[in-house]
Amino acid sequence: MVIIKQLYGIRAAYEITLEINNYFGPHNSFGVDQVTIEMNTGITKIIDLKHTKDTFHSSSKIKNSEPTCGFTVFS
Repeated sequence: MVIIKQLYGIRAAYEITLEINNYFGPHNSFGVDQVTIEMNTGITKIIDLKHTKDTFHSSSKIKNSEPTCGFTVFS
């Protein structure tokens, strides 16, 4: 899911909401996160980050694994 809203009625300001599905290993779902980013005339900032859903399955194969998720925002 991606939602893009124009802010303040100008073209240079946007609020972007992304839904991120987290995985570890090739097919092991860990959950869903939602991040909201504001971009305004060259300035980018994260305004909200939520873990919205857990889908972790505790099987012996993956229970000792650590999930990893990361992203970088460049401005």
